[in-house]
Amino acid sequence: LPGLAGDRLSEQDLAGSPVLAVFWSSWSPRCRDLPKRFAEFNTRLSGRARLVAINYQEDRRAAGTLLQGTGVPVYLDADGSFAKRFGIATLPGAVLFRGGAAVWQGRLDEAALAEVERALGE
Repeated sequence: LPGLAGDRLSEQDLAGSPVLAVFWSSWSPRCRDLPKRFAEFNTRLSGRARLVAINYQEDRRAAGTLLQGTGVPVYLDADGSFAKRFGIATLPGAVLFRGGAAVWQGRLDEAALAEVERALGE
């Protein structure tokens, strides 16, 4: 997936250390508090998983506004195929990758961070 910073998120990136990929869109009201949640995620997951944001079906301009200043890299899933590949049906959604495999996926609700931490502890 192409990144807003000119980089790319590849299968190889997901095969390394654990990555929590959060799927979002600026048009979703449930995604508006992501900057605040990302600060907590970065604190609680520090050193155990890398956090990335995957924008769902928006253009570069729209995807660059909401998460600006969070320090979380943003990647573009312009046609939604990456999200569909992992069964993301609700935004914000998330997938935890470890060793290239999806080891947890679900809705990014209040219980999600504890579930991710449990999945990382296995």
